[in-house]
Amino acid sequence: MEDGVHPFLGLFFSKDIVPYVPALTLRLVHGFESRNDEDLNEYIGTKSSSLAAWMTSVVKIFLLPFQLFQMLFPSKYGHRTLSECSLALLLILSYQVANVYHPLGLRSNPYKDTLSTVSNSDSVAVSLSETLSLSFQRLYDVLISTVDGEGLMLLFLLLQSNSLFKNYILAKSDIELLLMPLISSIYSLQNKDAQQTNIGVLVLLIISGDTNISYYLHDRIEIPYVHWYKEAILYKISLGSLIMLILLRKLQTNFAHSKDLFLHSNLLACLSNLSGNASHVHAHTSQKLISLLSYCSRKFVSLSGGHQDDHGSPQLDLDVNGDGHPEDLSTFGDFIRVLLDVVHACLVERLIETNLDLIYCLVHDLQLLEPLSTNETYWDVVSNLSKISAFFGQFAAQADQPGVSIHDIKKLMKANMKVFRQTVCSGLRDIPHSYYAYEETADASNYFLPFIWELAIRNCEIYFRSAGIELVEVESVRFCVQVFLIFVLEELY
Repeated sequence: MEDGVHPFLGLFFSKDIVPYVPALTLRLVHGFESRNDEDLNEYIGTKSSSLAAWMTSVVKIFLLPFQLFQMLFPSKYGHRTLSECSLALLLILSYQVANVYHPLGLRSNPYKDTLSTVSNSDSVAVSLSETLSLSFQRLYDVLISTVDGEGLMLLFLLLQSNSLFKNYILAKSDIELLLMPLISSIYSLQNKDAQQTNIGVLVLLIISGDTNISYYLHDRIEIPYVHWYKEAILYKISLGSLIMLILLRKLQTNFAHSKDLFLHSNLLACLSNLSGNASHVHAHTSQKLISLLSYCSRKFVSLSGGHQDDHGSPQLDLDVNGDGHPEDLSTFGDFIRVLLDVVHACLVERLIETNLDLIYCLVHDLQLLEPLSTNETYWDVVSNLSKISAFFGQFAAQADQPGVSIHDIKKLMKANMKVFRQTVCSGLRDIPHSYYAYEETADASNYFLPFIWELAIRNCEIYFRSAGIELVEVESVRFCVQVFLIFVLEELY
């Protein structure tokens, strides 16, 4: 093996194994989607192939010291299943960094390349002789039940690398079956699970980048009741509004605690994508959006201390990260701009009549726009929102009168929508809406590998003490060799 290459990982990228990478990759996917909960050691013992039995015996003799170690010091994680170890090995191989395979003469990761070219075996367009194909429907069904856990990383990998799979997911008429457990997981994850939260939000970013699905989530899918949301009782909320609500709540939490800039940016990008077709935004989502924008506006004024430059921009260094190192104000300013754009996108002429709850919330917190109106970064969008608020504010003012309900106010707003279009819309500035897409960087593996190894450690009984970290290599070799024997030696020889 070449110098500097891990002796075991290098084996999977060696010239002798590379020809079998497509078959191995598909076998690992099949192993995961089989949801086989049988203990891996017991599964190996059931293999009847003479070659597999002979090779298994050799390896078990070779690993006898480690078997004895495991008996004396059993793992706290329980037994390993075939499904869990298949997924762990697949993810580890697919996200290996370049310095593992470049020394072996490979320009790119062959496992990830294989996943990017897999087609749907359920499609009539796929040739019967097509070898690189999987049942996307079967995989979709498995991901529905695992997206809140170990399946999340595989979903992200396939959405990001395989355009056929991505298009298949976006075309699903029951996509709520996949998205509901995902957003429920994001909702319940704590700050210590920041990496899993980030990956979940990246999945939403990829999906929300399609304008057709954004429209579908808001206009076609209604959730009768959200039992796991604790802050309010949510009845008859569109899936688009619910996703926006969860993103806003996570933003609020991140502002107050972890201040993760990467998470901030991705949350705001998702919100921006979803707001482009945001019709019938739920009342609670509207309230949360305006509340967060109001908080940002007050914080903006508080931190600026009233000191502005010639353009009306506050002179301030803002500690966004909370680590004692001041950051430029433009970072925080960008967050406010995106939130303003989200509100504005929901109130453009073609959507405003469907978002009366958002208008009502904006009118009743109109002061949030005042400190932003003189800043050249915001003046165009603030100008539009101020004109909208001024027109509908005359009706909202009647809410203080006896016997007038919010429902009555919204009826007045809707009845005067034609007047609004005739008198106000022509004076509004045309502001193009921004959509965002995920773009993977060359060093993305460095970010994802720690999370993947965490999954492997948790699900595959790889246990180690921080004082004895060298045991990671031993245990990882052990479970990988066993899976390798099942899926390569028995299937390919």
